[in-house]
Amino acid sequence: MRGEVRKRLIGLLSGVWVLLPSALLAEPDAAFAPATVAPANSTILGPAVPAPSGPGAAVPRLPLGPEADRCAKPPGCPPPCDPIPECPPPVWYGRLSALILKRDADRDIAFATEGVGLADDVPIPGDVVLSTEDLESAFSGGGEILVGRMIVPTHYLEFSYFGINSWEKSAAVRDADGNLFSPFSHFGTDPDGGLIAFDNNNLAWVRSYSRLNNFELNLRHELPMPPIRLNTSFLFGGRAMVIEESFDYLTQSAVATNAVNTKTDNRLLGLQVGGLFEFHVEPCWWIDFRAMGAICQNKIGLDSAYAIADATGTRTFVHSNDDNQTAFVGDLSLSLICECSCNVTLEVGYRSLWITGLALAAENMQTNPEILELGPPQLFDEGEIVYHGPFAGVTVRW
Repeated sequence: MRGEVRKRLIGLLSGVWVLLPSALLAEPDAAFAPATVAPANSTILGPAVPAPSGPGAAVPRLPLGPEADRCAKPPGCPPPCDPIPECPPPVWYGRLSALILKRDADRDIAFATEGVGLADDVPIPGDVVLSTEDLESAFSGGGEILVGRMIVPTHYLEFSYFGINSWEKSAAVRDADGNLFSPFSHFGTDPDGGLIAFDNNNLAWVRSYSRLNNFELNLRHELPMPPIRLNTSFLFGGRAMVIEESFDYLTQSAVATNAVNTKTDNRLLGLQVGGLFEFHVEPCWWIDFRAMGAICQNKIGLDSAYAIADATGTRTFVHSNDDNQTAFVGDLSLSLICECSCNVTLEVGYRSLWITGLALAAENMQTNPEILELGPPQLFDEGEIVYHGPFAGVTVRW
């Protein structure tokens, strides 16, 4: 008798040992699926369900606890039991955005000082009364358009363009005593007392103008991710940028009037890589973070025109120069997106671009009188600019 019980007990333990790993490795939903079918119109930790009928009928799974009430709500955006919206991948999509950017250059350049000081009997420039700080521009508006096309599932080709109207500002300073000094004499220190034709001015006036256009063509690849709240895409493509600048400088004195116009043209072309990260905070809301980096070849053109009017008449000198420089472009954006439906999303965010290897007009004004007249102008191509500002847009997918 004891031997028979021992055999049955060993057989039961062997069966448990075989079935236990399968139960532990089963899907969570399957692990909680009821082993028996509830009678019709009965309730097991949830709403009543009918019993299956017919050979091979599937056993229904019942939601447990508060999950039963959540899943019983009417479907919305997305369905209440789906934590992340599941929309079919679009074949075409387009985005139209309005953006407002501010331009910040890397250096402050002085263009007029008042008086000449002394330090240990050595002349030093006076107080700066006119510089690029006086030309700091406010935000300027523009627009961006993006068009995308699915090539194969998870691979999309995107073209985008954005342009800013322009940044333009002028500033002036006057001194009735003619005590304004220019950078052509290192502000009255070389030679001591300044140059007759360039210094002792009653008026100093400057004006800056800048314009930006950006073109991109990228291949976006959605990386395979587990079913979590983070989606990631890899981007690779090309970028072309055109940055045009102009700077005007004018002084008037009892002896002469001097006018200098400097124009620079930066044309960047290069390859870029980056990533797009989508973090789904809520079913219909998520945060996008986009980071791109580009190495570009910058083809630079510089034009310099100088005119002087004095007792002998008016003389004009025009010269130009060009160069090539390697430039870097960093492009970051952070945005909050609301999905109104599977076809329409709204977006608001902030964008920043950092560009190096540029020839900026204000930094390329020639301050050597001989170079102004004889040429060629010396080109400084290590300027840096940061553009930054908010944007808002709408995306349509079909």
